[in-house]
Amino acid sequence: MAVFIGAYFLGIPLLNWLNNVDISEYKSAMLILVVAGGINAVGAVFYNALATVRRQRLIFFGYLVASGAALASSNFLVIHYGLNGAAWSFMLSMTFLAVIFGVVLLRVILREEPNAQGAVSKGK
Repeated sequence: MAVFIGAYFLGIPLLNWLNNVDISEYKSAMLILVVAGGINAVGAVFYNALATVRRQRLIFFGYLVASGAALASSNFLVIHYGLNGAAWSFMLSMTFLAVIFGVVLLRVILREEPNAQGAVSKGK
């Protein structure tokens, strides 16, 4: 939340100063991208957990499904809403991917059970 507030108040002025270009009209796109970055971080945590438990095939499936959704939504959103549409498309894609990884991770966790020695074995 602090990053979003900082981006809201400081993002555009700082970027204007760094690039010496007025990009004030892109504030909404920047804020959407900041939120999408946070969602992407959550998805990365789920991704790393899945990679740790060696579920690369499920990760690949998640990326495959999410890329199909991104492809389907991006053309429409960019054509109709321009740069904001591209930002929304990215946020939707990251949300979709984080949800997929989260659901898959939850299913993996619920299917595995620890044995007497504490090691995890596949459930029935």
